[in-house]
Amino acid sequence: MKIVVALDGSRPGERAVEAVAPLAQAAGAEVVLLAVLDYDRVHETWADVDVSQRVPVRATPAAPAAQIATPSPVSAEDRGQALERARLEATEYLEAQAARCLPGLKTETRVEWSGEAARTIVDFAAARNADLVAVGTHGRTGLRHVLMGSVAEDVVRHARVPVLVARAWEGA
Repeated sequence: MKIVVALDGSRPGERAVEAVAPLAQAAGAEVVLLAVLDYDRVHETWADVDVSQRVPVRATPAAPAAQIATPSPVSAEDRGQALERARLEATEYLEAQAARCLPGLKTETRVEWSGEAARTIVDFAAARNADLVAVGTHGRTGLRHVLMGSVAEDVVRHARVPVLVARAWEGA
């Protein structure tokens, strides 16, 4: 048996791993923990110039020119570095979830880049011949659901295999 669990760093996603763990243990399943990252949501990091790099500006009687600074932002991390950091952080997160919830099972962690998380999850599961997909849901309703959509709902709608949808318990 092969199970794909999509994680987004949220508590509902973690509940999905927890929910499939007993089934995976009983079946001796192979579990792939998948994170889908969106290139458009990862940006370079900017920081103000270090105080030791002060730039003199117009002096006043209260403050000599050497003591006044005009902070200007400098790139602390370019986009390529930011993308690599995001990938590494996602991989570490997936590995931590595997260690916490799926000890002793054959697990794989995978990070994919896409602006369409649901489509990527469905396609990834199909390519891996998964028998089950597990996802978390925030359980949004009404206008929040209309505006934000639901990756879980789209996965359920388009997956060719059963989908386990987990929601965090109230107060969790």
